[in-house]
This record gives sequence, C-alpha cells and structure tokens, in this order.
Amino acid sequence: QKIFEGDFDVVRIIKELSILRNKSIQPGSSILIFDEIQICPRAITSLKYFCENLPTLHVAAAGSLLGVALARMGRQISFPVGKVEMLRMYPLNFPEFLLAKEEELLFEYLHNLSVHEKISDAFTGTLE
Repeated sequence: QKIFEGDFDVVRIIKELSILRNKSIQPGSSILIFDEIQICPRAITSLKYFCENLPTLHVAAAGSLLGVALARMGRQISFPVGKVEMLRMYPLNFPEFLLAKEEELLFEYLHNLSVHEKISDAFTGTLE
C-alpha cells in the first residue's frame, strides 16, 4: 500500500513493485496482477494511470470483496470509469475443471457413466 501513497507515476510504481518482489516487470511481456485490490483504494485509482500512461503493460486486478468495498466506499474512491473492464468470475465445477485441464477423455467417460455404474478404480485414489 505504501507504494500507492505517493503520486500515480506508473514508471515509479512498477519500479518499486519490481524491487519489492525482486521480479522485473516489462511492459509488453509482463502481466501485473493486483490481487485483493479492494484493500488499497489508491491501487484501484492507479488503474486509470496505467491505462493512460503505460498501455503496453497488461494489468489485471482481482478482489473477492471488490464489489462490497466499492459500494461501501462510494465517492471516497476515484474509480477509473471507462478504463476498466469488470468481469464476474465463478469457480469451476468439476466437469469444467476437467475440460480446462484438457482431460476430454476422462470428461466423456464420467459424463457417459450411468448413475448405477461404479467409477473404475483406475480413476480413484493415487497413481502408483
């Protein structure tokens, strides 16, 4: 949070974040992810400056309680309207997880399994 207490100079911010995390942040090849961004309202405001002043840096922000925090903060925060694309995300169910992991054959096997059929022991427990 201290990094965002100063100005919104995005070059300074990524330099300090790079040093703090000992990871180089390179516009065009890095993605900067702010997790639980609702904890730092000034980080939310900074998104506008990243968009305007450093558009080659890919920035993503997540916050499990972001909607609640924004509603609670109301006008106390400068939200970058028009600069942020909001997505509501949900956890994957097990079939979606299998497909995301490119486990199409296992997905098809389980999908076509009758309610009365037992899942093969080959697919339960640990592999040895």
